[in-house]
This record gives sequence, structure tokens and C-alpha cells, in this order.
Amino acid sequence: MENRKKGSKIIVAFFVAILLSLAISTFITSHMWESASIIIALRDMRKQIMLNRAIVLSPIIFFIELHFVVDINTLYTKIFRYRWILGGIVLVFLVINKYNGDSLACYNYIQPNFQTELGEPFIGEERYIRSDEYRVNSPSVLSSGKGENPYGQYTDIARGTKTVNGVYGVSARLGTVAQAPWKLVFLILPLEYAFSFYWYFPIILAFLVTIELFMIISRKNALVSTMGAFLVVSSAFWLWWSFPFIFIAGEASIICTYYLLESKVVWKKILFAIGFSLAFSNFVVNLYPAWQVPLGYLFLVIAIWVIREKWDEIKALNWKQWGIIIISILVSIGLIFSYFFDNIEYIQAIMQTAYPGDRRQSGGFSINKVFYYVQSLFYAYKDVGNASEAGVFFSFFPIPTLVAGYCWIKSKKKDWLVGGLLLISIPMLIYTTVGLPATIANITLLSYSMPERVVDIIGYIQIYFIVILMSRYAKKRKFSIGTASIIAIAVAGSAVFFSKQSYPEYLSGWSLLIMVCIISAGGIVLLSNFKRTISKIFCIGMIIISVITGIYIRPISKGLDTIYEKPVAQQIEKITKKDPDAKWIALGGTGNASFITMCGAKTINFVNFYPNMELWEKLDVNHNYQRIYNRYAHIDIDFVEGVTRFQEVSPDAIRIKLAYSDIEKTEVKYVFSQVPVESNEKIEFSEIYGEDGCWIYEVIYKSQG
Repeated sequence: MENRKKGSKIIVAFFVAILLSLAISTFITSHMWESASIIIALRDMRKQIMLNRAIVLSPIIFFIELHFVVDINTLYTKIFRYRWILGGIVLVFLVINKYNGDSLACYNYIQPNFQTELGEPFIGEERYIRSDEYRVNSPSVLSSGKGENPYGQYTDIARGTKTVNGVYGVSARLGTVAQAPWKLVFLILPLEYAFSFYWYFPIILAFLVTIELFMIISRKNALVSTMGAFLVVSSAFWLWWSFPFIFIAGEASIICTYYLLESKVVWKKILFAIGFSLAFSNFVVNLYPAWQVPLGYLFLVIAIWVIREKWDEIKALNWKQWGIIIISILVSIGLIFSYFFDNIEYIQAIMQTAYPGDRRQSGGFSINKVFYYVQSLFYAYKDVGNASEAGVFFSFFPIPTLVAGYCWIKSKKKDWLVGGLLLISIPMLIYTTVGLPATIANITLLSYSMPERVVDIIGYIQIYFIVILMSRYAKKRKFSIGTASIIAIAVAGSAVFFSKQSYPEYLSGWSLLIMVCIISAGGIVLLSNFKRTISKIFCIGMIIISVITGIYIRPISKGLDTIYEKPVAQQIEKITKKDPDAKWIALGGTGNASFITMCGAKTINFVNFYPNMELWEKLDVNHNYQRIYNRYAHIDIDFVEGVTRFQEVSPDAIRIKLAYSDIEKTEVKYVFSQVPVESNEKIEFSEIYGEDGCWIYEVIYKSQG
């Protein structure tokens, strides 16, 4: 009878959640507080936006209502037990509804009068700072299925010439299994559904994998592990940086190694062996040394600790079990070689570029960045400029390092994990404060990173220390309340100082006071010995802070209307089907080049992942500008009289002043522009489309008659 009543309450809560979500979304969408009457508001509101807000809000409201229907401990115990199943359900929910978190709505400056109702986020707002996402990654992925060789090893849409497809796009090759196997979903699902899966799968997987690693480190402390996962995946660093999956690949490699050694069941060992092969190959082939090198040190330390923890299991392995391990290593090596084979042209070219291939450093003062956690909670709500560069983990640095070091020294039995993390922190701290001699920087490979990137990993290591302090070191004797208070307040003051030094006008008044109180209180908890209740409150508090930090960073949009429902996009697709070999130029900014690339146009000035040296050297016969264009670069083109010139705008952006007399060398047939283009004595620009601020011209070279 009791279960029947509880079931009835859950059903009622479900329907109440639907009604509440509809009411809330109607209220938000119709802006009733500004309307003269409810009738006018309901008539004018955007019904598709309202409906999709309701769809997203319903499960959230239902979850909140469950707290009043089901015993809270039982509720969270079941959620944690079935977390992987629930993660899968959330992913299916998002994919079925074609939701994504991209900022493609930034393209609404193109034909703004033809914007559809779902051409903008229905929750949150587009983030212009995420240009690498909506101008590079998404166009590469969305254009991969277009052209004569969809999802092939090469594409000629990006850069308007033969281009390796497996680095930024989607390639139906074995190398993609090593780099990002979830991209292969584009071979199975329709485009909008596949894009949704591509977008949300890494986030959900990251959260679940991070919980698993912290469960190992915390010795199965569920609350602490969940807190650690929120501090990582919901951080300003993670969400503003577009989910750097290399972190999760390293974590997954450790998890699979641990359970491969621990499991007694053969099929489970095989499953974890497959997981290791995929994760380790992913870590290796995601070639970004700036994070890869310091992360390599971190995961090496954890791997050594795991091997020591599981030494007895290793000694007990039989020949079949060793066979599984050896095969998994060989598979991983095979996947890595497949990736390099598929993308060797890109790898060779990028290593010879002025940027990023020729980038070497020996460190310098950047440690101030790690203290930006005092302000990072507000980035989604108050513009800070470049939130990606300023994004950090909420880490309480240097308190976790200080307390972990103190406890490690005072312990009679030394913890290898803590000792290893402290050991690798030393060169990183030196590298990000005073720098290292060039020779040592080269030997340690830190020269391939930059101090502002190594700082990110220092913040990441603090989360590991926090998990350890709140679990394995929870009963260790630490500092007195008085000493802890002095240190915590001093750290909060230091965070404020560095924040004010770099962003003097960003935080002030109540927001600054609140953050000082939070950092001081949290620091005292980490520095002192408290009862379990206080520690539990700390963990819940950190989860709440993480949710507030991350929940509004990414918008939620439905489908790809913002691109493909625009008349100019449909016109470009029509032209490319009729004239598939034609090359294009987009004038008026690098965003225009990305837009027409998504529509299938072979665009010579789409971002060059690696430089199109053959083309640029045609325009620069004497190689006067080689260092400028020999780089990864967003490319803006203007037509000018006189001679062609190349200008460096930033390390990853160039502008080409393309002389009319040189346009023919590019073999371009069509031009997309947001301003009218005038013909001259050398070239005729024949208008074939013009509407709502967008023009498409066919290029007719007068030299050819």
C-alpha cells in the first residue's frame, strides 16, 4: 500500500512538473510583465521557444518535486547507483529533441530579416568568444558530409583544396576511432540528430568518467567524488574552453587500467582493455602539447600509484590475462599509427609553421591566473572579455597543495599519490612564476607548453588534492582554527589582489565580499579538522557553486535553422550542387567564410588548419610574407588595387589584401559578400543573387575573353 501511494505521488508530481514548466516558459517567453494584457501576450509569444523551454524545464521541476515525494537519501543513492543509465537517458532526450549547445546563432547577422523562431537559443545566449567552436569546429564537422567524397580521408571544401579531414572534420577512417569515435555518429544519424550527439556526448561522458576516477582516489566516497566531478566539468575552465577531451582521455585511461587489473571476470577485463585502447590512443593523438605535456606528468603519477596499489593483482595475472593487456596495448598503438597515417600531411605541415609549430617558451610569471577563481563564477553573467583565457578551476589555490603537503610530511606512511602530485607540482610552479632555464624547459618538455596553460593544470591538480583532503585525509590532524583562519583570509586577499590587478573594474561591492567569504570559509574547512556534517556541507556548497558557475555558460539551441533556413544558405547549396568544382571567396570577415563552408562552398579563405602554401606562394612569388601565412590562421580577404599584401592580425589570424590582378591566380568562380562588389577593367562581378544584405557574384575574368 505504501509503495502504491508513493507511486501515485510520483505520477502526480510528473504531471504537475509538465504544467509548471508550461506556465513558467509561457511567462518567460511572452514577457507578461511588459504586456498590457495576458491575451496580447499569448497572441504574440513565440510558441516554439515556449514549448522547448517547457520540454527542458519539465524534468528539472520533476526532479525538484521528487525531494518532497521520495526519501532524499534513497533518491540520491539510486541516482548515483544508476548514474550511467541516467546519463544515457539524458543523452537520448537531448538527441531526440535535436538540442545543441553551440553558438551558431552568432551567424544571425547574416540575413537577420529571415531569422526563424528556432534560429536563436531558447535558453541562454550565444557566446561570441567561442569562435573556435562556431567558426572552426562546427563548420568543419558540418561540411564533412558535403562534396564529392562525404566523410572521406580528404575534403576539398575546407580551404577550397585537398585538405585532411580527420583532424577537425569527420572522416570515416580508423584514425577517427583514435581521435574522437563519437564523430562516427554522423555516418548513422541524420545531420541535426548527429550534431546533437556530437555536442553532448563528450560532456556527459566527462562527468561520469571524472566521478569514476575520483571514486578510485577517494576510496568510494560518493559525495566527494561527485563534488570533484562538478568542480572539473562545471568549471569556468572546462565550459568556456569547449570541453578539452584530452583531460577525460587521460582519466579514462587510468580508470580502465585500474579495473582491468581489479576485475576477476574475463569479459570485464576485455571490456576495460578496449576502453584503455580507445582512451590512451585518444590522449596521444589529440596533439595539443600545451596541455598534453603537463597532463602527461599528472597521469603518469596516477598510473604509477595505480600500479603500486594493484601490484599483488599484477603478480597474480596468468598468461591469458597478460594476453588481454598486451593485445590492448597493441590495439592502442595500431589506432595511434592509423591516426598519424591518415593525417600525416597535416602533422608535417603544422610542425613547420611559424604558429603554432615554432612556438617554444621557458616560462614566466603567470601564476596570477590561477587566482581568478574569485571572479570566475560570474563570467556567464557579466562580460569579462576573453572568458576562455580567464577561465579557471574553482581550486582554492594554494590551500589544497599546502594542506596536502603538510599532511604528507606529518604522515608516517607516505602516500605515493600525494607525494607524486606534490613532486610534479614543483617544476610547474617554478615554470609559471620565475621560469626555467631553456635547457631544463626543453628536457622536461615544458617548453612545448606556455605558462598560462601550465597554470590550468596546476588548478586541475588542486581538485585532486581537494578530493584527497575530503576523503583519505579527512581524519588527518591539520591546522588549528586560528591558523586556518589566518591562512584562508590571506589566500582570499591574494585572490582579490590578483583579480583586481588584471581586471580592476570587474568585481566590486557585494559580489566581491561574498566571494571573499566563500573562499575564506571553504579554505578554513580544507585547512582544519571538522565533523562530518561540516565536510558534507562543504561538498554540497561546492556543487552548488559549480552549478551556478556553469549552468548559464552554454546556450541551448534546437537544430540548425540558424544556418540552413536562411535563403542565402539554400542558394549556396543550390549553386554548389550545380557547380560542385567551383571555388569561392567570402569577403567581409572570417565568419562569412565559415558560413558558406557549412553550406558546401569550396572556400579558399576558410580557416587554414594548416597553410595552403601552394596557393599563397602563387600570390607571394618572392616569399616576402611567408612567415605571415605559414601558420594556422583565420583568413580575411579584401580586394584592392595595386599589389597583393599579407598582414598578421594576431598569432592565429591574417588579412590578405588581394589585388584584382591576382584574383585569377586563385581560380575562384564565386564571391560571397555583404556589400556590393563593383566590376573593373580586369574582372567582372556578375550578380546572381542579392537579398537582405547578402550578394553572390560569379567572377568573369576579362583576360579570358
